[in-house]
Amino acid sequence: MLNELTFSLIFILLYIGFGILGKLKSIEVVIKLSDIVVYVLIFSISLWAGTSVSFSDISSILIYSILGSIIVIIVTYSLGFLLDQKKEEIKLRRKDIASFQYRYGIPFVLGWIVGMGIRPELSYGTLINIELLFLASFLGYSTSKSISIDVIRKSLSKGGLSLILVVIGNLISGVILYIIGLGNLKLDEIISMGSGWYTFTGPLVSTYYSPYYGSIAFLINFFREQFSYILIPFF
Repeated sequence: MLNELTFSLIFILLYIGFGILGKLKSIEVVIKLSDIVVYVLIFSISLWAGTSVSFSDISSILIYSILGSIIVIIVTYSLGFLLDQKKEEIKLRRKDIASFQYRYGIPFVLGWIVGMGIRPELSYGTLINIELLFLASFLGYSTSKSISIDVIRKSLSKGGLSLILVVIGNLISGVILYIIGLGNLKLDEIISMGSGWYTFTGPLVSTYYSPYYGSIAFLINFFREQFSYILIPFF
């Protein structure tokens, strides 16, 4: 099996390659399929977890996930606050604050239920790797129209410092996760560097470490995104 870095590089190359194809010709039905790939991928990692993780592990998964997501949010926010203390009012509509993405949470919970009830025996590692490569292909194709050199340049000019702070905050958060007892340091850095991309980080960690840690990686990054809507306006 390829190591995490090699697989991630292949993922990136596929994303870029299919992004170029999407620039040349855009087919609407292909773009719509990317959501289906995401649902299947989320279901697969939770199905694997349900077949191999005991019921007693669920509480520790939830505790680590909620605690880990809050740690990452606070660390990255604090770094930004120390460098830029301008007070800006943040206005979010009620539906934005309450925008938990149930459409991603439902297949995750459903996979756990099916896995714990039926416990199907499959080659989950291989299956999830294949699904991740499909994800890279469909995402590259479907996002190609909205990405350009000009968009990247403008984004970096406005958000370059934020990007650097997020990376530094991720690295610090990984160390904290290691200190509180979540796996080894390399694993914790991989989880925290997910930067909210749970549909990639969760499956990757499941494949190269275990479904237990994959579930935590998924939930930490899922909660990281969703809790940000709730916590940052109060900060």
